[in-house]
Amino acid sequence: LTAPGNDWVNVPADLHNPVGHSFAVVLADVIGNKPGIQFFAYSNNAPGIRGVKNNSNSKGILILHTNPGTDSAPWFVHTVPGFPKPKTAWAFPESEYAKEHLLICFTLAESAVDVLDMFEFYFSYFLFF
Repeated sequence: LTAPGNDWVNVPADLHNPVGHSFAVVLADVIGNKPGIQFFAYSNNAPGIRGVKNNSNSKGILILHTNPGTDSAPWFVHTVPGFPKPKTAWAFPESEYAKEHLLICFTLAESAVDVLDMFEFYFSYFLFF
């Protein structure tokens, strides 16, 4: 965990502008087909999927860097319905601009990813990509 202090910095870029926006940089790995990258996205409100009902508000993407010697797995957790659309360029839904959302990104070691299996027991989500 990050110690208290001046470690958190506000991002000056607007959500609609991917240039310099930290979340757009993280999600660049899920745009198109990239060698050495595998990911899965989950959501209770996945893009383009209608009629799926569950008791969760869980949404996110887990990105695995599979190149030899790389041990990182960025995990992007958020509350934005229908976002992001897999394999497409950064596009934050305009309909969500005026709403308050939570967007968190952190990186863990790939060896810690097995622990995430417990989510299946606690959260009900739809794996959409």
